[in-house]
Amino acid sequence: MVNIRPKLHHIASPAVGVLDDRSGTIATANTSQLLMAANTERVYWSLQNQSETADLWIQYNGAAEVGQPSVRVGPLETFTPSFIDYREVQIISDTAAVPFTCKEG
Repeated sequence: MVNIRPKLHHIASPAVGVLDDRSGTIATANTSQLLMAANTERVYWSLQNQSETADLWIQYNGAAEVGQPSVRVGPLETFTPSFIDYREVQIISDTAAVPFTCKEG
C-alpha cells in the first residue's frame, strides 16, 4: 500500500513580545555612541542602515570603531544576529546624521 498523505513538517511558533525602538541617527562622525544598554532579557534585536551611502559599525561591550573588530552594516543593509549577546552595543559611522532603525525585544 502506498501512502499518499502529505508529510507534515514542524513549523516553529514565532516569538512574541514587545519591541523597544532604539532607532536614531549618528550624532557625531567617528564617535562611538550607545545603541543599546546591556540587557540580560534581550532575546531579539535588529538594525537597519537607512543610508544609501554610509556604513554603520557596531561593537559589543565597548566602543565601536570604523573598521575591525567592529561589525559592518553597509548601506541599506539589515543586521539581525542569530546569537544574542546581552552586553551593551555601541554604534559608529564616519559620517554624521546617518539614520538607522533598531528594534530590541
